[in-house]
Amino acid sequence: MNSYHTEFRTADNEILNIDYAKVAEGYGAKVYKVYSLEELEAAIKDVEQQDISTLIEIKVLPKNNDGRL
Repeated sequence: MNSYHTEFRTADNEILNIDYAKVAEGYGAKVYKVYSLEELEAAIKDVEQQDISTLIEIKVLPKNNDGRL
């Protein structure tokens, strides 16, 4: 049986790009976007001082992701 699923896809079959950082901000969380190991270390230190929910979004290039930041 064939079926058409639309979860996380648009009508032309592209995968949706959900901005989880914006969703977290909408719920009142503090969001950090990091692009380097140094930024991650600084964000983690700051997160330890927060008393609200936090999200650290780690930006990596898909082709360069070898499991390490």
